[in-house]
Amino acid sequence: MAQATCVAGYSWMYNSLRQSPCDVAASLAGVCTGGAFTISPLDPGYHYPGPSTANANDCRCNTIYYSLIAACSACQERNFVQWTSYTSNCLSVYRQRYPERIPDDTAVPHWAYLDVVPANNFDITAARAASGPESTAPPRSTFLPTTSATTFPTTPTIGFTTSRSATSTPFVSLDPPSSGKSTNVGAIVGGVVGGVVGLALVGLLLFLLLRKKKAASPPSSAYDPMMASQNPASFGGSQYASNPVSPAPYQASTASPSAYAPSSVPGSPPMYPSNYPSPAPTSVSGLPQQYPATYANQVPTNYTGTSATTGGQVRSNYNGMPEL
Repeated sequence: MAQATCVAGYSWMYNSLRQSPCDVAASLAGVCTGGAFTISPLDPGYHYPGPSTANANDCRCNTIYYSLIAACSACQERNFVQWTSYTSNCLSVYRQRYPERIPDDTAVPHWAYLDVVPANNFDITAARAASGPESTAPPRSTFLPTTSATTFPTTPTIGFTTSRSATSTPFVSLDPPSSGKSTNVGAIVGGVVGGVVGLALVGLLLFLLLRKKKAASPPSSAYDPMMASQNPASFGGSQYASNPVSPAPYQASTASPSAYAPSSVPGSPPMYPSNYPSPAPTSVSGLPQQYPATYANQVPTNYTGTSATTGGQVRSNYNGMPEL
């Protein structure tokens, strides 16, 4: 609350709410004292000093409040101290900004944000020439959380602003989400373990399928001598089967007493005359033997038959069943 008032001719110092610089300065200083701060009018020859060591706080140790309290002295046509003298007891100062939240019931004129450090003093001429928007309190939604669809990975932390006053103003602070560069170690480890287990399962499944397919495959056909013995063989242009066949019809001659009859026992070797050369042994067992069409010391007989080699008629001493 400001008891000091401005004289006529300083209306340009007022804000849009028709508040004098003394009123605005009292509102800003009251933020650090719980809202109660009084600025008394100056008597002739007096000025407003800077804050004492006990009262030096962020609300008063900044260029915004210094410009307002200097303007409050000027509109009463009183003097004001320089910037360095005003902040002699401040541990820290803020240049061209007010560090606390601006009260809702006031507005800070644009000229209060002019830089006073270079001149080390408040410049009334520059302040009157300055034009720009006023500064007001930001919307409450930026300080208090509202219900929305946006979620944060961290839990809101409830705290209190501290000051040298007897009361405190509660606030809620939300930790901002991470920049996205941090790595979730648990997710990476889980993904790696899951991938290894998945590959192991796939490999085991393939092994079982191949093993089952190999067990279900039929064995390769082995050599069967019985089946091989049934294949026909070719000798001299004639084909024979391993099974006995009916002999071709023949005419036996009764004129030759030296004729012989082959053994009637199946599988026994054939019998030949003493002057008959033995044929060359065959290398195939169980197949009919092949004989030449002519022989040395041939004895003419009345036998006529078909040669297995030349297909013509050959006379021989053989008198009996043909050898198969």
